[in-house]
Amino acid sequence: MEFQKIHNKGQAQLFKNQYLEYLTKTHPLVIWGMYVPVIAYFIYFGITERGITGLQSSLIFLAGMFFWSFTEYIMHRFAFHSNPKSERGKRIKYVMHGNHHEFPRDKERLFMPA
Repeated sequence: MEFQKIHNKGQAQLFKNQYLEYLTKTHPLVIWGMYVPVIAYFIYFGITERGITGLQSSLIFLAGMFFWSFTEYIMHRFAFHSNPKSERGKRIKYVMHGNHHEFPRDKERLFMPA
């Protein structure tokens, strides 16, 4: 396992191309602006159109939170902390997750855009 120096300031440069570099950054409020309306819509739709009760809606929401947390843990444990042998694999791993460990306080890369 290779250890990286942790930087508390700054951010990694992931790409030489400025456009690609720009696309790797997201303000945290963008995520709230995307997910909260979608979640609110599905809760509203479930209650008004499908007759789901508030209790059922809450249980579905909690099940979704559990499923996402479990999925995120599995991805983090087995994909993001794998040990690729090729240089290309190491580069992909760094771009996807390694930069987060080197620059943990980089607020523009808390969420990697799709």
